[in-house]
Amino acid sequence: MTMCLMCDGFGHDDVMALYGAHIAEYGFTVVAVTAARPEDEGVEWAYTIDLLDAAGHPELVVAGPDAASGGHLLQALGREILAGERYSIGDVLGDPPAVLRFGPVDAVQHDLGTFADWYSAQVAGHIRAPRLEVLQVFAPDTWFCACHRGHQPDLADPHTRLDARPVPNRAMRRSRARSDRRRTHPR
Repeated sequence: MTMCLMCDGFGHDDVMALYGAHIAEYGFTVVAVTAARPEDEGVEWAYTIDLLDAAGHPELVVAGPDAASGGHLLQALGREILAGERYSIGDVLGDPPAVLRFGPVDAVQHDLGTFADWYSAQVAGHIRAPRLEVLQVFAPDTWFCACHRGHQPDLADPHTRLDARPVPNRAMRRSRARSDRRRTHPR
């Protein structure tokens, strides 16, 4: 699973090469999308890349839990899918209260950039599938405190927006820091 390689100074081509290596080794990869800074309020999400090619199964996305937990969930489900398991809209997995549900994803999410790295991996040649199909995985309510149960974004709703802000890469952060130092320490 990738957290934020761009923040660590990787370029876009480096990230795509890493995705390709993960896909070659594991059959798929997981992308985690987080807020730019801890104080940012955006929703975190994670999604798979290449289950369509590897297993003829829709990709998976989980939104709401922290991206690391969501990523681990998708890794486990992805391994089950590669072993022959299949999930569809309306499926329920597990016993109450730890129930996973599977739901649809509205096409508007494709246009909003929710799955931007899937499309980038397709352009880079790591994906042969002609179009993206995605199932949303709803994490169990037990993953959330009482105040946040039931607040997972429903990506079947065309008005739902995932608002994690883009994360600046290392060069952008350094440039911003230099600019801030110049403002606070004029020469």
